[in-house]
Amino acid sequence: MADVPTSPGSSSHESSDRSPRFSIREQDRFLPITNISRIMKKGVPTNGKIAKDAEETLQECVSEFISFITSESIMFTSIGALAGIGMGVGKAFDTGSQARKRTRAPNRCIALNHQEERVVLRLNEFGQPIEANGCLLSSFLGIIARDGQKAPINYFDWRKMPMERKMDMWRAILSKFEIATYEQPRVKKWVFDKICQFWKNWKSKLKKTHYDPFHTTRERLQYCPNRVDSIQWVLLIEFWRTKDGMV
Repeated sequence: MADVPTSPGSSSHESSDRSPRFSIREQDRFLPITNISRIMKKGVPTNGKIAKDAEETLQECVSEFISFITSESIMFTSIGALAGIGMGVGKAFDTGSQARKRTRAPNRCIALNHQEERVVLRLNEFGQPIEANGCLLSSFLGIIARDGQKAPINYFDWRKMPMERKMDMWRAILSKFEIATYEQPRVKKWVFDKICQFWKNWKSKLKKTHYDPFHTTRERLQYCPNRVDSIQWVLLIEFWRTKDGMV
């Protein structure tokens, strides 16, 4: 069996003389599925059963959510360093709810917009950006995914998104981050997969907060989110009303 890192909830003991180079399975990047299963069982009847696919899906979603929150926190400190702000995360979080609310706007990456030099990325053996600049890139991708001008939500499937739009996103990334030419093909795949995840999560959040709570189309149109283009919102509502959109 290939050497893998011990998950946070695992009770297995790894020997100290293990080689530092080992393969990492995709499953090892998620929270322990036993913990996820235990929590899920609390919400179903005693004689109820939970499908394995459902457990794995929720495991991936929860792990991605925690990863996103973590990267947002790290990005906050990275942006502060780039902008010359001499305060730590703890002090920044004590500045009041009004200040915290401002940091959630797209202007959180304003330092990148005013920075002439591109941010240099370091990659791991899988071609994935790492360290603080990798987290900064991940947050930048999240902003792109929620930008209706770059990633319109009226395309109901990421695979239907025109390649020209995807290339516009890629060019925007290359304008802010320095990636070696020979590394760009595999980094591009990781970038598009990441934007796709953020884009789907963004649409899912919109549906949960601005569609499901209301019962009429009129109400849903009236409460169009501020960050969403009104025409795209109309088209998305029409899609969610169809059979495919209800799946």
